[in-house]
Amino acid sequence: MTRDALSAAVALFDGHPSAAKWHVRIRRLLSRLEDVEALVPASGNILEVGSGHGLVSLYLALAAPGRTVLGVDIDAPKVEEARRAGTVDGRVRFEVGDALALPHASFDAVVIVDVLYLLDEPGQAAVLEGVRRVLKPGGRLVWKAQDQSPAWKYRLTKTQEWITTTIGLTAGRSLTFLPRARALELMTLAGFKDAAAHPMKGRIYTDVIYTGTA
Repeated sequence: MTRDALSAAVALFDGHPSAAKWHVRIRRLLSRLEDVEALVPASGNILEVGSGHGLVSLYLALAAPGRTVLGVDIDAPKVEEARRAGTVDGRVRFEVGDALALPHASFDAVVIVDVLYLLDEPGQAAVLEGVRRVLKPGGRLVWKAQDQSPAWKYRLTKTQEWITTTIGLTAGRSLTFLPRARALELMTLAGFKDAAAHPMKGRIYTDVIYTGTA
């Protein structure tokens, strides 16, 4: 079911310019988004921080009809591509702006996928603190990131991301991949309960999904 929903989300970009169309296809192949979706509540008001072209937000809505999703990103051209892809019966919308400026206690879950490494550690800590504020009591954070071990996977992960930022596929000046213990510590300092790491097995990257409760 979720695999079908992901295919349907990717298909929404078929009529888009080649850069956007191939970006979402490659992201689907490399990111294993099904693992993220499985940890997101099946209903409620969901925020995606750093939604980019909108693939994850659209996928989350297509995978569960009880979800409404807001995707927020600072990149206006990507937000326009996301809006062009659709609204899934009015349950998805996209905005340009700062996710940390949203009203407090507004969301049942916040999803962050392969974004925070583009910020330095203080920046990542600030985002986590802001996410904690916009979650309702008992709301869930689902954060996909990358660990620093094992070393050979970390070198591969960092090299790939250095290439994508250097050639401009991803906007960012910092490549800061936190060790797992530090990521969990920042979540706890931000006020999350039950902070946990879910390593993504069978990956050539150091992918890990963190969860926590507001």
